[in-house]
Parts: sequence; structure tokens; C-alpha cells
Amino acid sequence: MARRLNTNVAGDLYVNDACINCDTCRQLAPDTFAEIGGYSAVSCQPVAIIWRGIGRSKGWKASKITAGTHGRSK
Repeated sequence: MARRLNTNVAGDLYVNDACINCDTCRQLAPDTFAEIGGYSAVSCQPVAIIWRGIGRSKGWKASKITAGTHGRSK
């Protein structure tokens, strides 16, 4: 079973020891992943902002959702 690398920051999203350091995650999400110790690692847990309309005259409302590996949102 793959193990979580200790170079990741705390949180639900992480890189495990099956990483082959292909650079794909760092190219697609450079604000989230970095190369540390010869492998990729999560350097910052991702946060997505989803904008939802709340009516024509009332403007917009933002909902903050933290991405994770377990399908949970916070």
C-alpha cells in the first residue's frame, strides 16, 4: 500500500510514495504542488471559490470549498 510522503503539508490532499516525479501535477496546479526532496509534494492545500448567483438584483455570493481526497467539502 502506498504511503503518504512526509514532505506534504497537513490536509486531505497529499502525494504518496507511488509518485514518479513526472511533473504533471506541478504543471497543472503550480500553486498546490512543488518538488521537494526529488518528488512532488502538496505545498499548499487547494481552495476553490465557486460563485453562485443569488438573484438578479442581489448580486453574487461566493462559497468556499476545500478540495480533498475523500470527496468531502468544508
